[in-house]
Amino acid sequence: MSDSDAGSALLVTLNLLVMALASLLLAGLSAGHGQWRREMDEARLLAVANEALIAYREYTGRLPEPEAGRLPCRELAIPPLRDAAGRELRYVVTRGAAEVRLADGPGRVVIPAAGEGP
Repeated sequence: MSDSDAGSALLVTLNLLVMALASLLLAGLSAGHGQWRREMDEARLLAVANEALIAYREYTGRLPEPEAGRLPCRELAIPPLRDAAGRELRYVVTRGAAEVRLADGPGRVVIPAAGEGP
C-alpha cells in the first residue's frame, strides 16, 4: 500500500468515524427533545387546568367537586385534558385548596379555595 493509499484510507476511516459520532449525537438530541416536548405539553395542560379552576372559583366563589377523582372538565367548560398517554388529570379538593396532578408525573398545581389566596 502506497503512502497516498494509506492516507486515503485514513481519511475515509476518519470520515466514517465523524459520521457515526454525529449520528449518535443527533439521536441523543432527538430523544432529549422528545422528553422536553412532553414536559412542555404537560406544563400546558396544568396551566389550562389552573386557569380554568381560578376562573371558576372567581365566578362561583367555590372550587368544583371532582368527578371520580378527575378534573370536572365539563363543569369547567373546557375540553377533556389528557396527558401524552391519554390519561385524564387527577383532581382533589381539600378544605383549603384543590390540587391537579398528572396521572403519573411529578407535575401538579395547587389552587387555594376562595378567600385563601390568589
